[in-house]
Amino acid sequence: NKNIKTLIVLNGSLGWENFNKNIDIPITEELEVLTKKVNELDPMNHLDLLKDRPILLLHGDSDIVVPINSQRIFYDEIKQLYSDKERIGFIEYPRLNHFVTTNMMEESINWLGRYL
Repeated sequence: NKNIKTLIVLNGSLGWENFNKNIDIPITEELEVLTKKVNELDPMNHLDLLKDRPILLLHGDSDIVVPINSQRIFYDEIKQLYSDKERIGFIEYPRLNHFVTTNMMEESINWLGRYL
């Protein structure tokens, strides 16, 4: 969607397929169908549509709800596609679990001020 001017992700994942690999649940036929749909929509499979759009990723490095690794993989992949590296940001917060902090909110406000 070209109307989306910027993206900020707090403690989430833009690498859905990688995130799903870490979930330990029984595989049912219904889950297989849903997994296929999720993989089709996975941002990792559409990097060309996201590249050069301002994206800020904020994540606690001790997050046990949404582990940070899938976000790191996404960042490492998409950053290579950016001509202006200032438009892609990833801030890891040491020893932070799945929480939103005032620092994250301040970074988000600054990012929006820069790109909106």
